[in-house]
Amino acid sequence: MFPPDPQVVGLYITACASGTTTGDKTPNSVSTVERRLSSLTCNYAQRGQPLDRKDRHIATLMAGIRNKHAAPPRQKEAILPEDLIAMLETLERASLHGLRDRAMLLLGFAGGLRRSEIVGLDVSRDQTEDGRGWVEILDKGMLVSLRGKTGWREVEVGRSSSDATCPVVALETWLKLARIAHGPLFRRVTGQGKALAPIGSTTRRSPAWSSGPRWRPAYAATCRKANEQSSLLAIRCALASPPRPKSMSAMCRSNSAIPAPR
Repeated sequence: MFPPDPQVVGLYITACASGTTTGDKTPNSVSTVERRLSSLTCNYAQRGQPLDRKDRHIATLMAGIRNKHAAPPRQKEAILPEDLIAMLETLERASLHGLRDRAMLLLGFAGGLRRSEIVGLDVSRDQTEDGRGWVEILDKGMLVSLRGKTGWREVEVGRSSSDATCPVVALETWLKLARIAHGPLFRRVTGQGKALAPIGSTTRRSPAWSSGPRWRPAYAATCRKANEQSSLLAIRCALASPPRPKSMSAMCRSNSAIPAPR
């Protein structure tokens, strides 16, 4: 196999950016071009023939493609309380799957948590090596401690005026019926939703369970048509929520605004 030629690679990424590599002549986005270039680089490296991405035939072209074709990131639309209620109504109350997903949805919505933050929670402090936080259930709500890129932070989640939409009640129900007292907060469920997976490397729910960065109202419509979709929706939790209140009492008033399901 011949060594990689930066000029040929440059012609290829130019064709990708111009759309001549596809049948409908649709130009590839900058992120797609960069991903394909990274794939080529990795493939050549595995064959023992590294590709120099700093070569002028590649670096200059990529700089021009970014300047000409780059677009600002699209802001994803956050879900509304009505959309959240529609998702909750599709979940089975008699299965551990439904109880877990209900708790994840309500906690993610009320706290504005990322999906990785939700699946990284433990029942209490310092219970697992891969834990990214824990919860403390209090009389007026719960306190979620999280470890992020910039350090530790705390999120207050208050109780709702309705148990049907209360994240604290949903979490308490999940913990009680799933008999979880130690370790990861949200776990895999097996046996048609009747049992927890054994403790192991795949116990904790993975953020790769979902590919979408935020919940969207369209997911609620999909969820109404296919109940099995609800488990996928439950982890799409890197959502944009209303501004977080500064106090527990303010959070309680905020959660009270979520309407109860019909």
